[in-house]
Amino acid sequence: MAVHVPRLTDHRRHWNVPRPGSSPRPPNKDVDAMNSPSPVTLALQDPGGVAERLRILRDGTGMTNREFAVASGLSEQKTSKLAAGRQRPTKDDIAAWVRACKADQAVAEELHALVAKLPSRTRSRPARLPRSPVDRFRERTRLTRASTWIRSLQVVIVPDMLQIPDYTKAVAPSLFLGRDLADEDVEAVVAENLARQQMLYEPGRRFDFVLHDPMFMHLVGSPGLMLSQWDRVKQLAGAPTVRLGVIPGDRPLRVMPKVPFSLFDDVGVEETMGADVRVEGPNVNVLRQAMELSWADALEGAPALELFVWAMARLRSLQSD
Repeated sequence: MAVHVPRLTDHRRHWNVPRPGSSPRPPNKDVDAMNSPSPVTLALQDPGGVAERLRILRDGTGMTNREFAVASGLSEQKTSKLAAGRQRPTKDDIAAWVRACKADQAVAEELHALVAKLPSRTRSRPARLPRSPVDRFRERTRLTRASTWIRSLQVVIVPDMLQIPDYTKAVAPSLFLGRDLADEDVEAVVAENLARQQMLYEPGRRFDFVLHDPMFMHLVGSPGLMLSQWDRVKQLAGAPTVRLGVIPGDRPLRVMPKVPFSLFDDVGVEETMGADVRVEGPNVNVLRQAMELSWADALEGAPALELFVWAMARLRSLQSD
């Protein structure tokens, strides 16, 4: 397939180069499911539940929400949220509410019993995985070794399991801003990546990688380095254990992840600038759904490889400038 690549002298013109697979796709309403209420909110809003009991008590006073907020000592915003089932009441909230309603202790005990039956909070502070450069990648190796289905969604940086050593060395400083990276730290990170890449060939494992379009636009190191990197990704895309998808940048997206993330069977890891953050339990379902919706937007097979051909032709053009 012939690929026309204009000579590029201004990085802003890169975005105007026609790319394969750029036909528009209508938005999908499945993304609305990502915004569904939490189990706690649903339980709070159940008929006969906590929120309804609080509303009945408040409305029985004949006061407006503003007047009730003053009488209870709670903020007007908080009383509104509690009555609508958008916030879980604390013991102090219930005490203030019952006092403002001039209700007896039996009412307070009934409310405490209803709150005790609510699902546990699912938005607790996430566990942060090791922050040191080497330990962070060693933990990824450990999670990979313990898993059979590894899925990764990356927006800007090539997945570390697909990186060549020179690419890893080039991006390492940006992964650990504010840290003094010694040469031996970078070499250790490279070694961890290479160790993980050996698992790509192990039977019984599956590796799914979704790459976003900006990855093809950014120049890491030199055009020659990026040519070698994309050649490596194309080779690995043919491995029987690897599934590769590419999301073009000029189509509507079903979901727009804020940070890159990976799924190791039932364990999620969000890759922030400061640390990897573990996601487990009910919250990992959000990452699973984001991954599924991203695959629905992705190109696979020959259409995806056309994007690699386009990107590599562009890099060769940059080499000749």
